[in-house]
Amino acid sequence: MTAEANTATFQQAVQQLNAGEIDAAIDGLFAVDALDHDPAGLMT
Repeated sequence: MTAEANTATFQQAVQQLNAGEIDAAIDGLFAVDALDHDPAGLMT
C-alpha cells in the first residue's frame, strides 16, 4: 500500500467513525478473512 493509499484509507475511516458508521470503518480497515492471532485474547 502506498503512503497516499494509506492516508486515504485512514481519512475515510476517521470520517466514518465520526459519522457513527462503525461497521463501515471496520470493514475498510480489516480484511474480511483477517484472523486474530493474539494469545492474550484467548485468556479469560
